[in-house]
Amino acid sequence: MEEVTQDVKQENTVTQQVNNETVEQDVKQVEQVPYSRLSKEIAEKKALQEKLAQYEADQEKTRQKELERKGEYETITKEITAKYETAKRKAEEYDRYIANRRSAILESLDEEERDILSDLSLEKLEKYQANKTEKTKIAVENTRGGTSINPPKSFFDMSDDEKKDPDTWKRYVQSFRRK
Repeated sequence: MEEVTQDVKQENTVTQQVNNETVEQDVKQVEQVPYSRLSKEIAEKKALQEKLAQYEADQEKTRQKELERKGEYETITKEITAKYETAKRKAEEYDRYIANRRSAILESLDEEERDILSDLSLEKLEKYQANKTEKTKIAVENTRGGTSINPPKSFFDMSDDEKKDPDTWKRYVQSFRRK
């Protein structure tokens, strides 16, 4: 007899394992820094900035001394003139700003106040104007607000017929209800 061989494919099924891990959500928590550490870091930053400014100033002085030693006075003069011109331009802009701000504040005041306060510095004028606008009160009407119903007659002003009329009493009571 013949032997029948069966070609059986064996399937290798890959079973996926279910991970029972919890999914962590990205929750952004605010990291709070203690005040003492924050103030320490700020102080260190300021100290480093001061050191850097001092270092840059020292470097500039050494560079100028080097140029003087080499006899390049024209270069030094040009640099100083350029710095002077930028400083002068900034000072003029600042002076114009102060003058414009002072005139704007003084124009908002009446003539009597303008005469009295014209000699004050800009800082004092700004404080005066801030205090003045802060003290200004908004006028509010003292009328009975929120109702379109006329206030009721006084009980003593009603006639006998009005006192006996149920509609009058209904309107009278409704006028005292909050809406």
